[in-house]
Amino acid sequence: MSPYRPRRTFEARTRDQIPDEELWWRHQALKKGLIAYARFQLKQARQDRGEDLAAVRAAEQVLDP
Repeated sequence: MSPYRPRRTFEARTRDQIPDEELWWRHQALKKGLIAYARFQLKQARQDRGEDLAAVRAAEQVLDP
């Protein structure tokens, strides 16, 4: 399993049956995984292009609020 995606468990529930806290938690988990994936891809791309170390390390801060 990818470290960038949370473990998926599905139950047959309607949107109204899912507590708001759980929806928010899942939203945050997916967002965190997407940001980690984007940073990883950017870092790899910068390394592949031979950019300097500062530019590669700067990829770790991309998408910080």
